[in-house]
Amino acid sequence: MSQPISPELAEAVGRTADRLFAVAEAAVAAWAVESPHYGARLDTRNIYPVVSHNVRVAGRYMVTDLGGDEPAEGDLAVRFDSVVRGAQLRAQEGMPIADMVDAHLMVFSIIASAVLDEIGPRPPAEVVAVLQALVQRQRRLTRLAIQAHQDEAASIGADTRAAEQELVEGLVGGNPDAELASRLGIRLAPAYHVLWFELGETPNEQRSDEVGRRASGRRKVRRVHDELRRRFGTDLLVRLEPTGGVALLPATDRTPEPARVRELLVRLSSVALASIHAGMVADAPAPELPEAVSLARELGELVRGRPQPALGVLSELPLEFQLSRDTRARGALAELTARLAPDLLTTLRSYFAHDFNRKKVARELGVHPNTIDNRLARIAELTGADPRTSRGLLLLGSALTVDDLHPDRATEATDR
Repeated sequence: MSQPISPELAEAVGRTADRLFAVAEAAVAAWAVESPHYGARLDTRNIYPVVSHNVRVAGRYMVTDLGGDEPAEGDLAVRFDSVVRGAQLRAQEGMPIADMVDAHLMVFSIIASAVLDEIGPRPPAEVVAVLQALVQRQRRLTRLAIQAHQDEAASIGADTRAAEQELVEGLVGGNPDAELASRLGIRLAPAYHVLWFELGETPNEQRSDEVGRRASGRRKVRRVHDELRRRFGTDLLVRLEPTGGVALLPATDRTPEPARVRELLVRLSSVALASIHAGMVADAPAPELPEAVSLARELGELVRGRPQPALGVLSELPLEFQLSRDTRARGALAELTARLAPDLLTTLRSYFAHDFNRKKVARELGVHPNTIDNRLARIAELTGADPRTSRGLLLLGSALTVDDLHPDRATEATDR
C-alpha cells in the first residue's frame, strides 16, 4: 500500500485546479490531432465548450482534496452528469468506446503531468501515492463514462434494429416505407437478392430453462447480425429472430454464386453455434419481394433434411420444387411407393443410388443379382411402373423424391 497523502501534499496537488483552463486547451488541441474517430473533421470551435467544461469538471474532482472521502457511486453520476451526457453524445455520434476511453486516458495524462509539475520534486513514495490516488479517481470517472456510453449505444442499437426490422417487414409485405428508410439513412434499391434462413437451437438453448433459452437466442441473433454486417455493411437489410430470418442485399450486376452463399452459411452456422438451412432468390424486383421471400422460404424448406448447412436454389431443385406442389399428381406418385414392402423400397432406393447397376445393388444388399431382378419385376407388378424402362424410372424416381420431401409418408410406408 502507498503512504497516506499529507494535507500539505494534498494542498499542493489542489493548486493544479488554477491551471485547468490551460489543461483543457491542451486536451482539446491534442484530441484534434490524435482522435482516430474525428481526426481532421474535428472542429475545435464547436466542441471546445463541451470538452473544455468536462475536462475542468473532471480535473477539479481529481485534484481537489486528494486522499479525502470519495462520493458514493450514485452521487458520482449526479455530480458528473455532464460527463455522462458527454459519453452519451459520443455514442450518438458513433464514436467507438475504445476511442472514448483513449480520450479519457489522454486527458488523465495531461492532468497528471500538470500535477507533477505543481508539486515539484518529491520523495518517490509521495509521488507514487499521488499517482495512485489520481488513477483511482480516473478509474471511477472512466467507468462512469463507459457505462453511459454502453447504455446509450445499446439503446440506439436496439432502436435502430427495431426500425430496420420494421422496414424489412414492410418491404417483404409489399408496403415499403420510404420515409422510414430516409430516417435510417437507407436508400431503397430497385431489386434485392433474398436469403431466407432457419436457425436451429444452440446447445445452451437446448439445455436451458425458458429464461436461459431466450437469453441464448438473443445472443445467437446478435452474433449472426454482427457477422452479416461485417460481411455486407449497412447496405444489407435484415429481419432476425432466434429461429431465423430474412436478409435483403441490394442487387448489383453480379448475382451471388450458390457456392459463395454456401460458404456464408458455413460461417453463419459457426458463429451462431447452430444448424442453418436457407433458400435464395436472386435479382428480385422490389415490388415482387413478397413473392420472392415466399419462394426463398419454400426452397429453404426443401433442403431442411439435408446435411447442414444447406442452401436451396431453384435452378438446382426444379424437380423437387415442382413435386412439392400440392396436386393430385403428387398424391398419385406417393401412392406408388406406398404399395411397396420395405425390402422392395430399399431395393428401389439402392437401384437409383447405384445408377441402375443391379450387381452393385446386389453387393450392397448381400443378395444374388437374380434376386434383384425378381424384386424389380415385383415392383413393376405392384406399381405398374417398370424400373427397367425409361418411363418407369421417371415415375418411380419422382415417387421417391415425393417420399424424400415428405419423410412422414415414407416412414408410414416403411412401418407397414
